[in-house]
Amino acid sequence: MIRFRRDPAAAILAVVVAAGIAFALLYPLSMVSREAILDEQGSFDITPILRIFRFPVPRQVVANTIVMGITSGVLATLLGFAFALATTRAVRGPIRTVLHYVALLPLIAPPFALALSTIFLFGRQGLLTRGLFGWETDPYGFSGLIFVQTITFFPVAYLIFDSLVRQLDPALEEAALNLGASRARILRTVVIPLLRPGFAAGFLIIFVESLADLANPLLIGGDFNVLASSAYLSIIGEFDTRKAVGYSVVLMIPSLIAFFAQRLWVGESSVVTVTGKPSTGRAQALGTVFRAGLLAVIGVTASLVVLL
Repeated sequence: MIRFRRDPAAAILAVVVAAGIAFALLYPLSMVSREAILDEQGSFDITPILRIFRFPVPRQVVANTIVMGITSGVLATLLGFAFALATTRAVRGPIRTVLHYVALLPLIAPPFALALSTIFLFGRQGLLTRGLFGWETDPYGFSGLIFVQTITFFPVAYLIFDSLVRQLDPALEEAALNLGASRARILRTVVIPLLRPGFAAGFLIIFVESLADLANPLLIGGDFNVLASSAYLSIIGEFDTRKAVGYSVVLMIPSLIAFFAQRLWVGESSVVTVTGKPSTGRAQALGTVFRAGLLAVIGVTASLVVLL
C-alpha cells in the first residue's frame, strides 16, 4: 500500500502486466482443460484422458516421455555443471571467454538446427560417419534424441551454475583443505551441497523444456514417440483434436510433479554463507586427474557444439 502511494504509475503498470501474463497463461490452459473434460454437447467426458492410460501404445508414449525428460534433465544438468566448473576453476584468460560463448551457442540456435545438423553429420549418409569414416550409423531413436536434447538444453544449467559457483565463499574450501580434506572430498561435501538449489532448478527447467520440445522428437525421434509429437500428429495426421488435448493434459502432469518435488527437496531456503567479514580465501584448484578429465569432456562438448 505504501509503495502504491509513492509510485502509483509503476504499481498500476505492474498490475496490468501481471494481469496480462495471467491471462496469457490461464486462458489457453482453461480452454485445453475444458476440451479435455467436456464433449461437443458440453457433457462431462474424460475419455481422451482415460484412453491414454487404457491402451498399451499411449501408455508407452507416456513412459517414453518421462524417461526422455529424466535422462535429458540429468545429463544436461551434469554437463552444465561441468562447463561451469571448468570455466570458473580449470581455465583462465581467453580460453575461458571462448568456452563461455561456445556454451551459449545452442541457446541462439533455431529449434530444428541441432537435430538437422546431427542428421547431416552423423546420419545414415552423414558427412562424418559415412562420408569420412565409412561408418553405418542410425541417429534416429532414443539415443539420438537424448544426444540432441542434452546439447540443446545444457546451456540453461550452465548459466545457473556459472553464477552460483562464482558466488561460493572460498574460505569454506580453504578451511576444509586446512582440516585435511582432499580436493575430491571438498568438491563432494562442500561445493556440491552448496549448489543443491542449482541442481534442482537446472533439472526442473530442462525436464520441463524437454517434455515440451516438439522439433527434436519430430526430426530425430524416429519410432520413439513422446507426448508432444503425438499430440501434434494427432491434429495434423488424424485430425483428432480431443486426442491431442488428452495428450496435452497428460503432458502437464509430469511437469507439475517435477515442480512440487523440486520445491520439497530444496524448499523455500537459499544457500547463503555468512562470514562476518569479506572473504580473502581463494577457490581451491581441481585435482590434476579430475581437471584433465573435466577438460576432456568440455573439449569434446565444445567441439560438438561448434560442429553442429
